Amino acid sequence: MGDGLNYLDKKERQNTIDEVVSRQVGLSHPIAFDDYDVCEQVRLNTLPKFNATMIKALSSHFELPYTREVKTSLLSKPRNMVE
Repeated sequence: MGDGLNYLDKKERQNTIDEVVSRQVGLSHPIAFDDYDVCEQVRLNTLPKFNATMIKALSSHFELPYTREVKTSLLSKPRNMVE
C-alpha cells in the first residue's frame, strides 16, 4: 500500500510542478476562449451553462459555421471541434 501512496505523492508533485512551469512560461491551452479552456468545458459538460450569445461568439472566434439555430445545436459545434 505504501508504494501506491508514494506513486500518488509523486504524481501530485509532478502535476503541481507542471502547473507552475506552465504559468511561468506563459503557456495556455490552445483551445481557449475568453479565459475558458473549451476542452475542459466540453469534458465537464458545462457548455450548456453558456448563453446562446456566448456560444455564437465562441463559434465565430473559431470560425465554426452557424445560422439561426437553437442552443442545443449551437453546443454541438464546439463539442465536435474539441473531439
